[in-house]
Amino acid sequence: MTWQGTADLTWTADIVQRVRAGDVDAFGQIVKGYERRVFALAVMILRNREGADDVTQDAFVRAFERLDLYDLRRPFYPWLATITVRLSTNWLARHSPGARRETPIQPESSAYASAAPAALDVLVAEDEGRHLWRLVERLPLGERTAVVLHYRQELSVSEVASAIGVTAGTVKTLLFRARQHLRASFAGATPSTIRSSR
Repeated sequence: MTWQGTADLTWTADIVQRVRAGDVDAFGQIVKGYERRVFALAVMILRNREGADDVTQDAFVRAFERLDLYDLRRPFYPWLATITVRLSTNWLARHSPGARRETPIQPESSAYASAAPAALDVLVAEDEGRHLWRLVERLPLGERTAVVLHYRQELSVSEVASAIGVTAGTVKTLLFRARQHLRASFAGATPSTIRSSR
């Protein structure tokens, strides 16, 4: 299934119509289809897995409660991402920086276990990618959220703007600043600093 394409629109619209008609169990398909993506978004914003679990659950509860507000002609995920971003922002506001315990994001795959010499280039690229996303975690909240939504979640600039409640121009500025920060951070990284930051 493509997340932004016609398949997403048709698939989700069908399920939403079933839920609106009284088949509340059908909403479980939406949860199953989007849960990992919503959690990934929340964890990148919050940098806290426990908080991301809470926000993910709350996002689906909120989406279910407000399903009558969803426009069937539009892709579902940007609407759900908007809910997730706002709940994440609320979560951050409720938890002072001293009270929030940020947990590092662990890579989902550990290709290091049985690395053959032929796979060295792939491992280096994966290592650099993980390092890049660790640098994204350190960006200011607005920049980090814009980067995650646009580059990781593949939302358009206008969808990102809607999700975080700013103009498209502001999103472009956030992305530009984030790229500048990342370029500067990444340029200062050497293979030894990438390895030591694991």
